Amino acid sequence: MQPLASTSAAGSEQFDTPSPIDVAPAPSSKGKKKERDDEDDGDDGVKPPVKKRNRKPVTCAQCRRRKLKCDRGYPCGACRDRGEGHMCDWGDAIRLPQPHLTRDAEAQELRLQLDRLEGLLGALSGHPIAAAVGLAGPPGAAAGGPSAGMAEENAAEALGLLAANSSTTAAGPSSMSSAAHRAQVLANNPTVSHLVALLPPKKELETLVNRFLNNEHLYFPIVHVPTFQARLAAFNASNATEAPLFLGLIFAMLAHEMGCQATEPGATKKAVLEKENAGKRFCEAALEALRMGSYLEQPTFDAVRALLVIHRFSEQNMDARSTHFLSQAVQLGQMIGLNRDTAGVPGISVIEVEERRRVWHMLLAADWLDCSGRPSAIATSQFDVKPFTDAYDADITPNGITARPFPAFTPTLLLGVQGHLAAIAHNISETAFAVKGALPLTCKFIDDQNAALAGVKASLPALQFGGDAVIPLDQANFASDRFRVQAHSAALQLTIRLNRPFLARGFADPRFAKYRHACLSAAQELLGLFLGYDDAHPVSRFAFLTYHCLNALLILAVDFFNDPHGLYAEKNRRLIGQALLRLQGREMAPVLAEVLRIVAVLMKVVQSQPQRPAAAPPTSSAPLAASTKLVHPLPSPLTNDPFASNRLDALAASSSVPDLAKIWTTLATSFKTMYGTPDFEEWRELVKVGAGAKEVWSAGVGLIAA
Repeated sequence: MQPLASTSAAGSEQFDTPSPIDVAPAPSSKGKKKERDDEDDGDDGVKPPVKKRNRKPVTCAQCRRRKLKCDRGYPCGACRDRGEGHMCDWGDAIRLPQPHLTRDAEAQELRLQLDRLEGLLGALSGHPIAAAVGLAGPPGAAAGGPSAGMAEENAAEALGLLAANSSTTAAGPSSMSSAAHRAQVLANNPTVSHLVALLPPKKELETLVNRFLNNEHLYFPIVHVPTFQARLAAFNASNATEAPLFLGLIFAMLAHEMGCQATEPGATKKAVLEKENAGKRFCEAALEALRMGSYLEQPTFDAVRALLVIHRFSEQNMDARSTHFLSQAVQLGQMIGLNRDTAGVPGISVIEVEERRRVWHMLLAADWLDCSGRPSAIATSQFDVKPFTDAYDADITPNGITARPFPAFTPTLLLGVQGHLAAIAHNISETAFAVKGALPLTCKFIDDQNAALAGVKASLPALQFGGDAVIPLDQANFASDRFRVQAHSAALQLTIRLNRPFLARGFADPRFAKYRHACLSAAQELLGLFLGYDDAHPVSRFAFLTYHCLNALLILAVDFFNDPHGLYAEKNRRLIGQALLRLQGREMAPVLAEVLRIVAVLMKVVQSQPQRPAAAPPTSSAPLAASTKLVHPLPSPLTNDPFASNRLDALAASSSVPDLAKIWTTLATSFKTMYGTPDFEEWRELVKVGAGAKEVWSAGVGLIAA
């Protein structure tokens, strides 16, 4: 094998020296050049095509695009310094080795990478040393068989010659099929060493993880930062096999960070796709690391935290598995005793006690605030964990905790708000939507919960409106702005969840009009939050803002469809138009495309029916007494109805407007966390409105218990 220096020099001469075949010799004089041009023109005056160079680039795609000097490494130094080593793409370019000096701190990491690559190459050739460390294929595998092919692809990917998730085309594989392929590769090579090979270099790894901590820790305190950073500094490829669950947590953080970078303002479509694919790769690697660590049989604190991060990442991407990850995290948390307070338990430090309290309350908030229709996995009688302490991580030491006075912006400030909202959400679920409620459901209960939610909102930093949109804070106060937007959004979502069953019924029966007003006001405020932050603002990058906007858009569109000339119609129309204008310029994710389609259908029906029949008059217009008993449980959205598809199919078969009757089918079956959809009884009556029926809710709205 040639030394690197001589290989580089030879390569440079080969590709940097012009070829005499590609480049014509320079003309000797102007006269000869003109004469030659005249001869080439001929009689028709058409010049022959000019030959172009056919040289392949020798720099990575990112350096070519940015016009930077590339050191031809993988990843190259320029991409690594920007923290984008995972995006260093060579494509059809030729990567020539170039000798350069490395710092002593990087020498060991480079040696480890070289060892992994040599092991993978040895696996391809059946080298006995590679087989001894578990990198070769299964015993008895035939040369050139399926496992050999998997090993070839795995080695090629580690060498940077293949992408784990190739760019999709109209007929190409989707990211989900690439994830399935990744699972197949790892299933044929079930070792932690293959997962470690997918990690970025140590320096880049630490940069990405620290960026995740800097951006998310104030709102998602999943670890005690000083303790975690010490563990990360000691982590390397050699000891990764001893802690696969910690490796899973690292992969989960990388996936979350890639997902956040994919939403950064100003990113190109190609960069967004690359980062989204990188996030999916890291997510699948995190799940594989958990499986290799037997997380269900031998759960650890790291496994619970990894599942929480994966749940958060999946929720932001509208992945149907997000609720499954949450359920597993809750189950594992109870298995390792997170639901029991560990103060004073021997062998558990003050830092770990506080970490466990934080993570348990995060599990509790996520479980009780979940709106996918999944039954809550935590009962109030199942835990005795004390409240966490309002403190910065630097205030939490092995010797004790120094609490900060309210309202210090500690990592637990948002978690405290979520805890208050979670308690209200749990009360609403158990009383209003549980199949068998412990207490009777009355109008007083609805009023009390609305008052509690209004109290939580009043305790938050106020939102100032300019017209229909919220006025953002200065970007210097970005952290505070994100906190208030996230906290207000959670409170408004819960207000909608409580009052959503009364939306169409409140129009048909004025006795429920105040609950309809509460639902519409919350939806209009959510749209105001979305419209207040243009696409260039840092707050607009967060998925929860668009998620709540889509739900609010559905609510206003349904109300406008039901009442196109009423008290709320003009503002509803205006907000819908402004939101559609913003959303139509975005990349069409499946849920976004589906919501826009539904809104377009509803608005088209309204335009085709300038005159609408009046709603059926209620039996009585007198206000309902606080003690009035309501039906139990209240109707749930179609997305929480396990029989929604069957019911919508039957409705379409019996309706004169079957296409209108079935517009919710895809949303109801594929996006379970959407909370703005109507319930089936409500939509059945609204289909009558769309069909031009003169009698709607003829039997009453059906919410008052007999």
